[in-house]
Amino acid sequence: LIQSGRRFALVDCADKAHFQTVCDYLTNVAADESGNVKLDFVVFTHAHSGHIGAAEELFGDEKISVDTVYIKELCEENLGNAEERLSCSSLRSRAIISAKQAGAVVCTEIPAGYFDFGSFRLRFVNTEPDNYHRNIDENDNSLGLIVSRADKKILLTGDMTDRTGDLSRLADLVGRVDVFGLPLHGEESLKKDTVKALSPDVIIAANSTADIPAQVLGDCLLNCNATVYSTVENGGLIITVDDSGELRLTNNIHKEERITENA
Repeated sequence: LIQSGRRFALVDCADKAHFQTVCDYLTNVAADESGNVKLDFVVFTHAHSGHIGAAEELFGDEKISVDTVYIKELCEENLGNAEERLSCSSLRSRAIISAKQAGAVVCTEIPAGYFDFGSFRLRFVNTEPDNYHRNIDENDNSLGLIVSRADKKILLTGDMTDRTGDLSRLADLVGRVDVFGLPLHGEESLKKDTVKALSPDVIIAANSTADIPAQVLGDCLLNCNATVYSTVENGGLIITVDDSGELRLTNNIHKEERITENA
């Protein structure tokens, strides 16, 4: 969840089994006095169930409204696995249909330039559908998102991999970041040059650090001296960037401790 004042945007929505956790958090943090949640936009990084599987539940919730949905085109013919082609196509189609039925504007051509979101500047990266590599998986199609304020920069990468060089190209484009969302839960190795180019101070893993291969953690620690935090072990994480550009981390995600400025 991206928050600037009382403006909110959501990156992915989990699968059906975990959507209630997402819904409860939105209600606790983003709901108005009437219990309604308004999201300026939802971005689906890619068409895997863990990221888009609960789209019908999200758009079908009468308490949640969404203005705009960003979702990339799917290059089905390039996916190497027939089962994945069928699954991704079905999930993506259902998400688009349910979004339109809920009154959201669906954008499949992802803007590549910076745009303002409250006090943040945002930019989508890896916006073009991969229609030239063959026998890839949908992780290679992941949208990334740069969230910046003052001189601080946060990079979210979905499940982007470096099998086709996406992360290496992204690192060269983005340069140094303060916070790096470790792609694919840290389950795959990153190139050392990629880690060095990004040189984050903080790495966030949507996984238990015990489940991240030692090579991944070792390369991150040795090549950029970052501190690695696990969402699993911390029960979720909030990153706050204040007016002066100071960056803070906390795992106080309960309603009575909600952040009301810029998180």
